[in-house]
Amino acid sequence: MSVNANIIILWLIGFGYLLITLMFFSIAFKPDMLSDDALKYRVKWCFLTIIIILIGLNSIFDLHKYLTGLIREYAHEEGWYQHRRQHQMVFLAGIISLGIIISLKSNLMLSVISIENRRLLYGIVFLGIITIFDLISFHPVDALFKKKIFGLNVRFSIELLGIIWMIFSLIIKITQGTKKPFSPKRNSRIRFV
Repeated sequence: MSVNANIIILWLIGFGYLLITLMFFSIAFKPDMLSDDALKYRVKWCFLTIIIILIGLNSIFDLHKYLTGLIREYAHEEGWYQHRRQHQMVFLAGIISLGIIISLKSNLMLSVISIENRRLLYGIVFLGIITIFDLISFHPVDALFKKKIFGLNVRFSIELLGIIWMIFSLIIKITQGTKKPFSPKRNSRIRFV
């Protein structure tokens, strides 16, 4: 039964990424985005769409496993495969440090972005983090992602929750009208010229 449930979740994940992509495109090419600076905002929404497409393709086709296999092969050829755990720990520490630095630096930026756009950014970051942790292929991460809760794979369940978050955020964004992405909130003290 759990195999069938995981297949259903994989189909839901694929459909979710497709739906998110279509919703991003609908925001990017909405008719009321015909102002002078609409091209700039369309480019930003299209860039976010490309990020989602790449994360989705990676998730659906397990491209990270292919990349991990290439790196493993390269490590064997270069003779540092036996020391891979230290390299993985350095990579993981670097990713966590980079995430902390980006979070601290972007705090000011996020404080002036509308809540609808913040939800979308948090969703993209969440899905990106899942992808990076899966790419690391570190035994504790692999063990966590391979566990089953109620017969469902933890990784798939976490990713599906992120997709559901993104879909609900996009529905809120679309139903509340189109605000420009990364535009300041109303009554913000910071002005963009």
